[in-house]
Amino acid sequence: MENIEYVFAVAAILGGIAQLLLVIASSILVVKIRKLGTIFMLIGSVLMLINSLTNFILPIVFASKGPEYLAKSVSIQQIIGQIPLLIFVIGILIYAIQIKK
Repeated sequence: MENIEYVFAVAAILGGIAQLLLVIASSILVVKIRKLGTIFMLIGSVLMLINSLTNFILPIVFASKGPEYLAKSVSIQQIIGQIPLLIFVIGILIYAIQIKK
């Protein structure tokens, strides 16, 4: 378990790449198909990327204030972090409903 930091770093890098690709794909969809669903997907993907950055930065800031602040910030982040995903999924649902056969 000596290299556990590297495992977390690799996971963070892969997650960041995936979220960046999701923003790019959502942007392409909005440019090609400007509908409410694709706009929601873009907004959700951008917010997910921003949320990932704050999930990285805020624990560092709150850890210096003590474990109670750190626990509170992590619990709040867990709740707020689901909102961008919900927006993205609503966008997919709207887009899927709008598709005509």
